[in-house]
Amino acid sequence: MRFDFGLETLSCDHPKPYDRRKRRVRKGVGQTHAISNGSRILKRFATQLVKIISAINFKQAVIYVAVFVVFFSATMYLFFPYEAVKSRIVTEIEAKTGAKVIIDSLKPLRMSGLTIRGIKVLKPFNPSQAIANIDMVRFRIHLLPLFFANLITDFDLIAYGGGLSGVMEARGGKGTAIAVNFKDLDLQKYNFDELVQKYGNLNLQGKLTGALSLFFDKAKARNNQGSVALSFEGLKTSNTVILTKTLPDIVFEPGTIKMDFKSNGFSISEWEMIGDNLSISMNGRLTLLETFAKSRIGFTVKFKLSEDIEDLFPEMGMLAAPDNAGWYKLTLNGPLNKPNIKMR
Repeated sequence: MRFDFGLETLSCDHPKPYDRRKRRVRKGVGQTHAISNGSRILKRFATQLVKIISAINFKQAVIYVAVFVVFFSATMYLFFPYEAVKSRIVTEIEAKTGAKVIIDSLKPLRMSGLTIRGIKVLKPFNPSQAIANIDMVRFRIHLLPLFFANLITDFDLIAYGGGLSGVMEARGGKGTAIAVNFKDLDLQKYNFDELVQKYGNLNLQGKLTGALSLFFDKAKARNNQGSVALSFEGLKTSNTVILTKTLPDIVFEPGTIKMDFKSNGFSISEWEMIGDNLSISMNGRLTLLETFAKSRIGFTVKFKLSEDIEDLFPEMGMLAAPDNAGWYKLTLNGPLNKPNIKMR
């Protein structure tokens, strides 16, 4: 094809279709050549890697690692400042609680754990009375998950004639999960008088067993959830004084308590305690609001009294009458700081 611009004549010949195909073929040949070079490099690298691995004496490597672990563990055991750690733990707890704290001993557990024995938390103004008395706490951090930004900690606790064991797992940025099982906690070894000292005294006996699971996510609080399941046996009270009146001994049948937690509150699905002189049943929900005092509750409590206890509290007959089965019903509804209480 020719173009005439008046000054001179230029020619522009387009390549034939065959030429274009040849060019594409040449381009493909170049790509194949590049891939071939890459394959040769990978093969060369793999060959060198095999030679290096073959040169390793795995028996010696295992011995070296074992010797390192032994010396590292011995160094940690002999020279790590455990007394300083113990003092720091005591100082931190006392600063945050105001209570007096005593720890008998602190020793290493394997390579990444601690065993703490003889933990006592005493009243700040009355050191002769213990708020908590724990025989032993033991915990250990899993080392391998740390390389993947995950923290997994096993822990055990022995106290009050029983014990608990659990695991805490914190996956980087994906929340924290806690699971705990406990068994045969002796309620008699805990001082429940502290809870009711303004109204009387309570001597509670029995064994408590159960499980707890919780999940927290700071980034997505709506995902927070958990549950608690408790069972008790041999539960009874003796020498109990409420509002200056001594109650008869109460023996409860084996029972269960179940609660569920959500990001916006918790609910009690089952709480039943059937006794010879007193029976209690409860269910309901607490809905949390931004201002805690304005959080809303909706609970129903039913209780049944024996004639001996009704004689001690004749006011009950003036407040409400029991149903045909002898149960009194108490409802609490509305804001937490000013609930609407009805008894019928």
